[in-house]
Amino acid sequence: FVVRPGDVIVADDDGVCVCAVEALETTRAATEARLAQEASMRDALRSGALTLDLLGLRKYIRVTT
Repeated sequence: FVVRPGDVIVADDDGVCVCAVEALETTRAATEARLAQEASMRDALRSGALTLDLLGLRKYIRVTT
C-alpha cells in the first residue's frame, strides 16, 4: 500500500488506517453517521431495549421445547 502526501493516517490500540485524501469527505461523513448510530443504540440499550431487537435478529431465533 502506498501512502501519499495528503493522506490521513489514524492509529489506535486496534490498528492503523490510511485514508486517501480523495476519500476524506466521504469517510468523515460515514464516520459521523456511524457515531450517531452507535450513540442512538447506546441510548436505546440504557432505556431497556435488547440488542437482539435493535439489530433485527429476533427473526433468526427459533424456540423449541
